[in-house]
Amino acid sequence: MSKIHVTKAGANHGPFTVEEINAKLKDGEFEPTDKSWMDGMEGWLPLSDKAFIDAGVVLPAAEPAPPPAEPTPPPAEAAPPPAEAAPPPAEAAKKGPSLADKAKAAAAQAGSSDTDKISKPDANPVLAAILTWFAFGLGHMFVNGQTNKWIWIMVTSMVGMILCCIPGMVIGILSIIDAYQTAVRLKSGETIGQNEYSFPLLYKVCKFLDKKATCKNA
Repeated sequence: MSKIHVTKAGANHGPFTVEEINAKLKDGEFEPTDKSWMDGMEGWLPLSDKAFIDAGVVLPAAEPAPPPAEPTPPPAEAAPPPAEAAPPPAEAAKKGPSLADKAKAAAAQAGSSDTDKISKPDANPVLAAILTWFAFGLGHMFVNGQTNKWIWIMVTSMVGMILCCIPGMVIGILSIIDAYQTAVRLKSGETIGQNEYSFPLLYKVCKFLDKKATCKNA
């Protein structure tokens, strides 16, 4: 039987019998990758080559790879502390503002106090006339800011409609003219009172009900 020569770490070892090679492979002295030679071979080949296997070399069984480690579960996030309970709302906040409070706030915003003077240089005369004609006289309130005056004009118009349709319609037309003229005055920089009229004829009609009515040109 052919003897086997092994080269390892730059040195030649052997010759060895197949049994000796198998023992050294088992002990770990030689590795299957170590270059070896035996009679009849043209060059050096690793011990794992088929030629050595056919000659009786038994390679050591490869150790099974260890099983993969189980992934470590991420640490559980700590639960956030419970939010503090909001303090109970005050009793007045539960009930909400009363109608009187709402009326006072609306009056304050519109400048409905009898002594308040309105200054609105951004008043639009055309918009005031259009809203007064198509939206129940609201040009007096929304464009000119005269809430009190708008209320009395509406009351006077309704009285005129009840007595006879024509007076109510006339008051509506006069109201459009007054809203336009008032917006022109506000746009020019004048300050106008809540119950101040710009069209004398409308003032003369409404003063029977609006006791605080004033008119600069009357």
